[in-house]
Amino acid sequence: MTKRIDLKTGFLCNNNCRFCVQGHKKRFGNKGTEELKEYLSRAAGEGYKAVVFTGGEPTIRQDIVDLVKYARSCGFQFIQIQSNGRKFAGLDFCKALIAAGANEFAPAIHGPNAAIHDFLTQSKGSFYETAKGIKNLKGLGQKVMTNTVITRANYRHLPQIARLLVRLKVDQFQLAFVHAIGSAGDNFDDVVPRKLLVVPHVKQALDAGIKAGINVMTEAIPYCFMTGYEDYVAEERIPETKILDLDSVVENFTATRRDECKVKDEKCRGCKYFERCEGPWKEYPEHFGWAEFTPVIIQQAKLLKLVRGCHFGSSYDDWKAARSFIARAINRDGTILDIGCANGFLLKCLMHWSRFRLIPYGFDRRARKVRDAKLLFPSFENHFSVLDVRDFEKLEGRGFPGSYDYIYSNIWDSCGFQKKGQRECLLKVFSKVSPGGRLILGLYDFDAKSASVQIERVSECLKRKPDGCLENDIKKDMLFWFNKGQFEQE
Repeated sequence: MTKRIDLKTGFLCNNNCRFCVQGHKKRFGNKGTEELKEYLSRAAGEGYKAVVFTGGEPTIRQDIVDLVKYARSCGFQFIQIQSNGRKFAGLDFCKALIAAGANEFAPAIHGPNAAIHDFLTQSKGSFYETAKGIKNLKGLGQKVMTNTVITRANYRHLPQIARLLVRLKVDQFQLAFVHAIGSAGDNFDDVVPRKLLVVPHVKQALDAGIKAGINVMTEAIPYCFMTGYEDYVAEERIPETKILDLDSVVENFTATRRDECKVKDEKCRGCKYFERCEGPWKEYPEHFGWAEFTPVIIQQAKLLKLVRGCHFGSSYDDWKAARSFIARAINRDGTILDIGCANGFLLKCLMHWSRFRLIPYGFDRRARKVRDAKLLFPSFENHFSVLDVRDFEKLEGRGFPGSYDYIYSNIWDSCGFQKKGQRECLLKVFSKVSPGGRLILGLYDFDAKSASVQIERVSECLKRKPDGCLENDIKKDMLFWFNKGQFEQE
C-alpha cells in the first residue's frame, strides 16, 4: 500500500462547521508557502508517493496550485485535495489544479439538501457550491471520493445523501461518525448522536452505494454495530499515513489512532473482532458509556458448521491453514465469482483474508447451499444463484455482471478436461474474466504428478501457460492462475 502524508496547510476555512475537529485551531492561521514546500521535499526524500492537501481549507490559499505543482515535481504520484468542495464550483480552478498535478479530490457533503448541509457548515450557499464542484470534477473525468460526517442533524438523512452521491456519480463515499473534539466537542449534545440510532440509516445508505457499484465505507463505527456490513469498515483500508500538523509530526497515524484516539472496553476482549477493531473515538464512551457495545461472539459449533458446509471435515484453524493461501492470488480490488460456491464461506473468508476490497458473486447447483450463502451475505443476497456450471452463460440473464475481475473454481479429480464439453465449459468461463483480471483454479489434495497433468491439460485447452502458481504451507493443496490481458478480447 502506498505511503501517504497528510499535509495540514493551515486552519483557515470558508466554512464554520458545527462538528469540525480543527475548529479550535483557526486562530493559528495558515502555514507559509516555503514551509510547506520544505515538508513536501523532505517527505518525497523519505519515499512517500502520495500526499493529501488538507486543512482547514487548502483551496482558499492563493498558492494552492503552485503547491500542487511543486508536489508533482517532487515525485508524488497521488495528489489529493481534501476540501469542503466549495471552490471546486469554479471550473477554471478545477482545471488549474488538474493541470498542476492533482488527481484525486475529496470534497465533503453533509446533507441531501441546502437546508441540512448549510445548517451544519453554517455557510449559506455551501451546499450548491459543493454539489456543483462535484459535477465539475466528474465532468473533467476526475476521481471523486466524498466524506460525510454523521451527526444528530443528518443521520436520518444518510440514505438520501447516498442517493444524491449516486446521482452525482462519485467514485467513493465514506460515512464517518463524528469525532467529538474541537467544535464537535464544544457542541457535543447538539452534534453527537447515539450509534444504535445511526446504524440502520448507515446500512441503508451503504446499500444504495453498493447497488450502484460505488466504493463505500464507514469510519469510527465498530464491528459490533456492522453485522452483515463488516467488509465496509474503513479502518483496515486506510493507508499508512504521516501527518504534518500545526507544530508536530505524527509519524504513523494508524498507531496513534488505535493507541491514543480510540478505546476498547474490557468486555471487547471476548469479541471475535477484538484484534481488528479499533473501537470508538474515546470521547463517545466517556460520555455515553459502553451499554450499546455488544461483543460479537461466534460459537465454535457454528464456525465448524460453516467449515463443514464447504466439504471440509476439520476445524477452522485447519481450514484457514489449507485455504488462506488463495487470498495471495488476489492483487487488487474487484469482483470475484466463486464457481461451486457451496455455502459461501470460502468467499466470506477471502474477503477477510485479502487486503483488497472484493465484491462477491457465486453459484452452486444445490439450492440449499445457495440459500446458506445468501444468509451469510445479507447485503449481497442477489449475488448468488442456483446454477450448473454447464449453464454458465445464463448468469447475465439473472442480473449478474458480464465479466469478473476474478473467477475462482476448484478442479475436482474427476474433471480431466479431456471431454469436449469440459473444455468448452472452461473456455466459456475464461471468456468472462475481465481484461486485466484473473482465472484462479484450485487443486485440493493433489499429488505433484496429478497436479502437473491437470495444469498441462488446462494450459493446452486455454492455449497459454499459467501466469502463476502457489502451494499452501501444509503442501497438500495448490492453485494456479491465468491472467487476461488488458486489451484482450473476451
